[in-house]
Formats: sequence, C-alpha cells, structure tokens
Amino acid sequence: MYAPPFVDTARSSNNSSIVSAEHYALLLALQRIQSHKSSKFSIFTDLLSSLQSLSSFKITHALVFQLLEFYNFLLSNDKTIVFCWIPSHMGIRGNAKIWLHCQNCFEF
Repeated sequence: MYAPPFVDTARSSNNSSIVSAEHYALLLALQRIQSHKSSKFSIFTDLLSSLQSLSSFKITHALVFQLLEFYNFLLSNDKTIVFCWIPSHMGIRGNAKIWLHCQNCFEF
C-alpha cells in the first residue's frame, strides 16, 4: 500500500539544540506511523547524526532513548520501519541561500 508523503511541523523551544530538533523530528515520524493502518514504512531523512545515534545504541541524548523505546514498541506491534539516509544540501540550486535564511530565523 502506498501512502503519500506527509509534512508535519512542530515548534521547539528557543534554547533547543539542532540535535534535539532532529531527534524530535524522527519521533514525530514514528508517532505518525503508530496511527497508520499500514505495516511497512520507510523514513527518508537527511539527519545522519540522528540515524548514527540510533544505530550505535549510544544513549547520548535523552530523546535517543525515547526514540529507541518507541521504535521497539512499533516493531513489537508488527510495524516494519526502514530508515533511509539521503544526503542534504547536495547539488540543490539555491539551497545555500535558504540555509542562511533559516539560520537567521534562530538568531534573537
């Protein structure tokens, strides 16, 4: 069964790190999977450091434990989830300009 891609947004606190935001984004994706009737999922992400944290099982951040716990919960409920890393900012025209704009959004 094919489910169209979705976009979800959430606002993190002003003092959140980028790593926290990345982990939280993956947690949101897993939460979306929980309520979906399909059983097989692929999560495409450019969050390499987050994926490395999950695959190494090194709990260096509180959300990593939460992600692993929720991921295992989904697996135990017959969900199959594949994480696929896609390089970001690679050959995308205008991406550097957008990145600069995004960085300025977090400066207060």
